[in-house]
Parts: sequence; C-alpha cells; structure tokens
Amino acid sequence: MISPTQLKDLLVVPGHIIEKDFSDALNEAKDTPIEEVLVDKGLIRDEQLGKLMAEAIGVPFIRLSETAIDQEIMRMIPEVV
Repeated sequence: MISPTQLKDLLVVPGHIIEKDFSDALNEAKDTPIEEVLVDKGLIRDEQLGKLMAEAIGVPFIRLSETAIDQEIMRMIPEVV
C-alpha cells in the first residue's frame, strides 16, 4: 500500500502530474482510492501508474491480460479478489 504522500512524491515530484491536479484528486477521493480518481480523471494512465507503484515498492509489474495463469492457481484465489 502506498500512502497519498508517497504517491504524491511518485507523481508530482518527477512531473508526471501537476500538484494542483493531485490535490484536487485527493480532495475528490473521499470514498474512492486516489489512484482510481487519478486514472478516471485522465491524469495518468492505469498502466503507467501501476508501473510507478510497482517500482516504488520493489515488485515486478506484469500485465495480467498478457500472462497465462494456471487454472489450478486461479481456483485457489477467492472470486472477490
């Protein structure tokens, strides 16, 4: 999980989005994750945000739509996930 402060450092400091847009999205994100608001407002692409967040927490980024997942593993994961 990345805090809004960490997310701001990931997006605003390197110039992916401007601070005002981030602040507006943060204010709008009361019951919705800020990441979702940023993508829905078109401030950043979902894939770009995913890559930045994955890099920040030190995990590889993969596109699940392009990755074959063993059906046995899929049965282990609850549908809600």
